[in-house]
Amino acid sequence: MATNTARLGLRKPDGADIVQVSLDISASMEKLDTSISAVCTTVTRPSTPFVGMRAYETDTNAQIVCTSTGPSVWRYMTIVNASSAAARDALTPKHEGLTVYRTDKDWNEIWDGGAWRVRSFVTVAALADITNPYTDQVVLLASDDKMYRWNGSAWTELVSTSTSGAMVGYASYVGASTITSSDGINEPRATVANVINGRVYEIVLVRTEANSSGTPILSVRGRVAAGSTVDHTGTQFGDTATNGGTGSYTTYFRTMLWTATFTGQATFGFSSSTNSGAISVDPARARYIWVKDVSL
Repeated sequence: MATNTARLGLRKPDGADIVQVSLDISASMEKLDTSISAVCTTVTRPSTPFVGMRAYETDTNAQIVCTSTGPSVWRYMTIVNASSAAARDALTPKHEGLTVYRTDKDWNEIWDGGAWRVRSFVTVAALADITNPYTDQVVLLASDDKMYRWNGSAWTELVSTSTSGAMVGYASYVGASTITSSDGINEPRATVANVINGRVYEIVLVRTEANSSGTPILSVRGRVAAGSTVDHTGTQFGDTATNGGTGSYTTYFRTMLWTATFTGQATFGFSSSTNSGAISVDPARARYIWVKDVSL
């Protein structure tokens, strides 16, 4: 009774057997050879392979097969390990569909014929870790636990429209100050941890003022700067000019809109100046700035 086995066996002929070398041995050599593996690295591949020869690369933990001998062309048969982007880029040759496991990032990347792509949803330490993003790719940024989408030219945060109208920044200040013809920032300043490029924000200043000398015209300008501080040289996003009011303290609400031109931390403030004379800010009443996301 015959027993099937995946193991290769060679039968040793006895003295009465006639062996035809060309038929029984030479004609079978290619088939036997294709089952033989070599162990090598990416730089020590066999120099005289035959088509169909297989080898195992110890530095990539992958199997390769020779597809041509003039010159020698090797093709990866399995997922290849790469310890970095540099190690991934050094793989040669690359065929469309070649898959690499990035041991430094713990994800797979696929060669699409022109670039390495991460086709699965992954968590990244930095958005720049995705070296070749594709339009509408979405990743989770570990540092802020937020999702970002590649819009074809930049990463933008995925924000639900249900957050529209939410207050994202607030600050208050109590203290005396005088507004003169020299433009300057008056406290407070409100910092927003992460504004989103293209979204619209409403910035409101509440301040109690009185005309202290002359009949000035008061100019108030909205200012914004990337980072945790802003002064009167910050980017201007609004400007109002009104009569300086009476000699009695009056509370004013000033509202301005700003469309974000970047993504990241931003600080908002208001600079003020008069054309002449001076305006006093009530030292006993707090002044406020709040910032709301009003995007639809």
